[in-house]
Amino acid sequence: MFDDKLSYITLSGEKFPLRCGMEVLEVVQDKYGSVEEFENRLMPFEQKKDENGEYVLNEEGVPIGRYVMPKIADLGDALHLMVTAGLEMEADMTGKEIRSVTRKELLQKTDMPPAVLGEKLHAEMMRCFRRKNGTATQEKETADRNG
Repeated sequence: MFDDKLSYITLSGEKFPLRCGMEVLEVVQDKYGSVEEFENRLMPFEQKKDENGEYVLNEEGVPIGRYVMPKIADLGDALHLMVTAGLEMEADMTGKEIRSVTRKELLQKTDMPPAVLGEKLHAEMMRCFRRKNGTATQEKETADRNG
């Protein structure tokens, strides 16, 4: 119903809306210092080093390494922020009262490995950076004024 504005995650059979918008990114920046730092916490990557302590890259210049287990506290923060934002938007769109859920309840309902949850939350975070339409509103307004 809200596929263009909301994603969904199912936890223990219960479907929750996910939204990573500016309101979520603002909190993330305040708590973690930057959006990039938070992204690294959702899907932590441990880059391989050579015997001299230098980072190893493949032939294309891509870092070699492995993803490691994210911290549950970081996943809990992201899950609660994004579900809360999703519930608020869902309520706005339906005219219904905002359903509330605690961070603890969400973590208790989580029935997937932490790495999988991190991937899902990271995907939602990346979705908020993708342009929803071909031309940004500001670009269209400028083009209209310039005729």
